[in-house]
Amino acid sequence: MQTQRKAQNNSDIFSFVKENVKIEEVAKHLGLKLEKSGHSYQGDCPTGHPSKNGKCFSIESKKQYFQCFHCHTAGDVIRLVEVTKKITAVEAVDWLIEQFMLDTKIGQQKINFKKLTEEQITELHDKRLKGKLYQAAFEWMKPLLLTPEAEKELLYLTNERKYDRAVIQKSNWCYFPHSNKIKKHLLSIFPEHEKNIQELSLHGFTGERIHLAIPYHNSEGNITGFLKRAAEPEGISFTNSNGKEYKGVRWDSTVGVDKTDLFNLYNCKGEENLLIVEGYPDAVILSAMGVNNIVAVGQGCLSESHLTAMSKNKVKNVTIAFDNDTAGPVNTESAIMLLLEKSDITPYVLEPTELGTHKDPDEFVKAKGIDAFKAILDKASKGVVWMAEHLLAKYDENSQIEKQQQIDEVIKLTGLVKNPLDKEEIISIVSKKLKQNKSVIQAMVKVVSKNESPTKQGKFWTVTDTGLQISTKDYIDFIIEEGFSKFYLDKDYTFIQIKGNMVKEQSLPQIKDYILSYVEQMEEDESDTKRLLYETLYNHVGQYFNEGLIECIPPREIKFKRDGMDNATVYYKNGFVTLKKNKVAKINPYTKLDSPIWEHLINERSVELIPVKYKKAEYEQFLLNVVGGNIQRFLSLCSAIGYLMHDYKQESNAKAIVLCDQMISDNPNGRTGKSLIGKALEKIKNIVRVDGKNYEFKSAFTFQMVKLGTQLIDFNDVKANFNFENLFSVITDSMSVEYKNKTPFTIPFSESPKITISTNYTIKGIGSSYKDRMFEIEFSDHYNPEHKPKDDFGHDFFTGWDDDEWNRFDNFMLECLQLYLDEGLICCELINLSKRKLIDQTSDKFVEFAEERIQANTEFNLACMYGDFKNYIGFENDLFDKCPIKQNTFTTWVQIYAQFNGMVYDKRKSNGRQYVKLIA
Repeated sequence: MQTQRKAQNNSDIFSFVKENVKIEEVAKHLGLKLEKSGHSYQGDCPTGHPSKNGKCFSIESKKQYFQCFHCHTAGDVIRLVEVTKKITAVEAVDWLIEQFMLDTKIGQQKINFKKLTEEQITELHDKRLKGKLYQAAFEWMKPLLLTPEAEKELLYLTNERKYDRAVIQKSNWCYFPHSNKIKKHLLSIFPEHEKNIQELSLHGFTGERIHLAIPYHNSEGNITGFLKRAAEPEGISFTNSNGKEYKGVRWDSTVGVDKTDLFNLYNCKGEENLLIVEGYPDAVILSAMGVNNIVAVGQGCLSESHLTAMSKNKVKNVTIAFDNDTAGPVNTESAIMLLLEKSDITPYVLEPTELGTHKDPDEFVKAKGIDAFKAILDKASKGVVWMAEHLLAKYDENSQIEKQQQIDEVIKLTGLVKNPLDKEEIISIVSKKLKQNKSVIQAMVKVVSKNESPTKQGKFWTVTDTGLQISTKDYIDFIIEEGFSKFYLDKDYTFIQIKGNMVKEQSLPQIKDYILSYVEQMEEDESDTKRLLYETLYNHVGQYFNEGLIECIPPREIKFKRDGMDNATVYYKNGFVTLKKNKVAKINPYTKLDSPIWEHLINERSVELIPVKYKKAEYEQFLLNVVGGNIQRFLSLCSAIGYLMHDYKQESNAKAIVLCDQMISDNPNGRTGKSLIGKALEKIKNIVRVDGKNYEFKSAFTFQMVKLGTQLIDFNDVKANFNFENLFSVITDSMSVEYKNKTPFTIPFSESPKITISTNYTIKGIGSSYKDRMFEIEFSDHYNPEHKPKDDFGHDFFTGWDDDEWNRFDNFMLECLQLYLDEGLICCELINLSKRKLIDQTSDKFVEFAEERIQANTEFNLACMYGDFKNYIGFENDLFDKCPIKQNTFTTWVQIYAQFNGMVYDKRKSNGRQYVKLIA
């Protein structure tokens, strides 16, 4: 393996790994059986598709790149591990670091690089698939250039541009037919990607009018789109659908083509010295003629994004050979300054006038040949020297002001020169031009260097020779740029961070940690910026991490994504599932999320939708068991779970889901499986679980457990005297929340959490106010203290499940949500609940007595009936009034009995006696 260097920055970890392992060694490590052929290794594709001759797959050791000519999979060493082991890019990097024992430390501190988010993974996948489709299209379109269909385009290249036919065949020029033909061809190869093919960008603003094209590859070798050249030398003229006229249009490109990297850079891997030209055709043809290090900026200037890709490719020197026209020298000057100021790459320049009467390298080569062009490249001079001579040659000798301006520019140029010999040569040029002694010019250089102290500008700081200064405004702007803002809760606020459509609540210490982490990830530099920043921030903690300063960041109003009446969304690691009434569920990438959500709503699991269910989820069977196998009660329970999973709230249908036991018992023990409903919902929704046995309603801090984004409150195992009336306003109105030492705030009804309650007793309360706010479900005694779910399924729920069982569980819970969207809450006949409620509000002996002795529509003497009841419970001769049930209590119980049975309590007095009739 090549000599290993240490990683310098965690953001550069991918580049670090690629630089420290050779792709052919990784192939051997992966067990790929390949045969060497020159600089390449050939064999079967690791994706597993059949290969006719075992040579469809090739690794180019020189370019550290692989490609399959059958399935069009291609990429670098990390991508090779991805496709072979079927893992993510981050996992591939981890594997390579471990297998090749890469030194990923800076001193003794191990670097921690950021994992890709699901959104980034999806975006990366989409880009690679797009490149794969473009690659397949290009390979089909390239030979079309030599067919009769492309006669006009081929004549343009051979007659107008004077290209040799053999060179054209070697080049990347291709014939671009109508888009429907291209898509039809792609569908024949990739029928499984029909949607992506139909959405593929295949033309630009000229539509289907231009049919000559060249592909634009990024530095990794993936095609990002096509550049299209009109076959008419003067270009085409047309009017678009909006009536806008265009004349002399020569170039167009497919929508969305990414030109971040230099054109043809992918084809120059391993080249330390690059030749940079302006025109794309120059790079295409000269590359086909054997110039292996040529790239193009595309009729424009060199940019910072170009420098990034060149640095990753370890480019050391560039020779700029821009066009011999008015713009050429100007663009050359701009490119030199950019390279000097923003990179360590050394620029050289081919003086444009060396091209003679020819406009660009392409025309020069056609007229004089490739050898003549290589000969004039040997005349290229150092960029800084060319720049100095160029600046001094521009001024008007009759203008002293202009002369001094150009001299000042050259003197300033010396401050960007790192090589002392280059600096001396510039001084000699100025000395000769001004006819002054070198010592005079050297003195001028020293004065300028002293007056212009070198500065290093950062995000919110500036480093000069006097130290580091932090700009408060830039500091706040930086915090804002990183997605932080205030989020108001009535009059108070909390800090949040928004990235994409993901919102995360952040505390002041977390913002502090984020800023310090940003500094930690910075590269070390000559200015010692990292250390200076640390010292400044640590020495002024009270200044830069003070809440009074941080709260200067502006607030944001956020309209969070909520479920609608007929639709719902559930968030998983690999995407969000959308459900609609009477529609099939669909999983979507987070790139399609149209509104913000709280980040903590996303489940840590991925889900795969099951179109046809061949095996029942264990949890589904569990629910059947807890309702005694009764299908109607099962559907009712499933609809209640769906209701709790649905974020949408409607005042006319706002209920608490109450789970209680079916069996009548003097000493209810529970253990019927009720708590597993809340635990299951906790695996999908954001829930606060409350210990019902120890919970008390207080005026202050009643709902302090509720956080931003809480979707459900689960009152688990509430005691017998649980005061349900305290939840009336919470169920049907907004919720007031107060934390200790914080200003109370109100959560609107539409955003407040739903409520579920489980109890071994019943929820006391009579009348429509109670009935309208509860949806009650009875649990059978299938499970009890002696018989637990583990006895049926052989393991504990949740902790004992494998990935397949988790996926079945998620799909079943989504079925419950779909059931609720389609059918609403499904009612079922209750078995013992009414009787249990009556017993809980009276006594079991009274209920027995009433059912036996009190007859509907028959009047009775209330005092005599009370005497009969005392006899019934063993107080026949209660001379000392020791019966625990007094007359008033008995009377109240009779009234409750009538109300529970839907009867009217009718009373009258006669001769001092009270008579009662329960009218059915």
